[in-house]
This record gives sequence, structure tokens and C-alpha cells, in this order.
Amino acid sequence: MELQIRLLGTVELCVDGQAVTPGAAKRRAVLAGLAIEANHSVPLPRLAQMVWSDHPPTSAKANLRTHAAGLRRTLGDRLVARPQAYELRLAPHELDVTEFQRLAGEGRALLASADPAGAIETLSTALAWWRGPSGDALPRGTATGGPPSTSSGCRSSRSWPRRDWPPVSTRTCSPSCAGTSRPTRCGSGPGGI
Repeated sequence: MELQIRLLGTVELCVDGQAVTPGAAKRRAVLAGLAIEANHSVPLPRLAQMVWSDHPPTSAKANLRTHAAGLRRTLGDRLVARPQAYELRLAPHELDVTEFQRLAGEGRALLASADPAGAIETLSTALAWWRGPSGDALPRGTATGGPPSTSSGCRSSRSWPRRDWPPVSTRTCSPSCAGTSRPTRCGSGPGGI
């Protein structure tokens, strides 16, 4: 099963090239929280904090299990239940945040190696992954809708993109799920740059 999870804008999920509605807003927040921590077990209390910020309901664990069951119907064995935790298994190219960070790093390296033309192309491709404010349309009060703070236990090696970046003039449309791994900019031809 090939997945594509997009968090750099409205949360989107594609399975085997087809756009899939992950579900209600809280279910999208659960998906975003698990994707942010891909390939790591996310304890239920941490996931509840991500989904409900500092005020999870008393039924948070039961609600999370319900949302995970709904996601598992779509994600299959990619969503693994652990004791009091869940883990979403993703390849690096299946998450737009990872692709953005990889391309941004490559662009910075090209710039440092005095290859400005290569840097511009690579950084433009990285920027094209942005489709709007990260976590757009997630419910208010979710920690997954913005940058997690390092004081909340999030690994400091993972940097979360800012919600207010990029500026409106550089926002992009979502690439087709069945399209290339390079997103296309609104109103442009193939490649988007």
C-alpha cells in the first residue's frame, strides 16, 4: 500500500493514488499527530495532548481508540497498536513534511557549495510542497495544528514548519495523488515551478 500524507496545508491522505477522506476533524488530528511522530510509538496520553491540547476529555483514550480503528480501516497494517500507544509506519517520501525538510536541506547544501541555480530549483521544489498553513482545517485547540513545543516532549530533532509560512503569494494547490512526487503550483504546468 502506497500512502501520501500531507500536513503542509489542509490534512490530506492518499492511498494507492486515490484521495481518501480520513474522517471528521478529530480523526484528521489523530492522523496528523501520528504522522508527525511516524515510525515511533505515540503513547495515548501524548496523542491525547496533541489532539485536545491541554484539555483532553475524560473519554480521550476511548475516543482515540475509536479514531484509530477508523483510520486502521483505511491504513491497514500501517497503523500498529502497541500497549497504550499507536505507531504509524511511513516511508520518508510518504510524508510531505519529510520531503520538504529533505529538499530544503539539499537546497541549503547546494547554496553552500556555490550552486545557486541548483539551490533555487531545489528550494523552489521544497517550497512547492506548501499548500497553505500547516495543519489547516484541524480543530481549534489541537496541538497538531501548529508547532509542537519541545517542552511537551516532542523530539527536538523534528522541526515543525510554521503555520504562517509560506506567504499567501507562494501557496500551492495540492498535487494529484496519482501525480508525481513533485507538487504543482496553482495555475502552472507540470512541475509547478
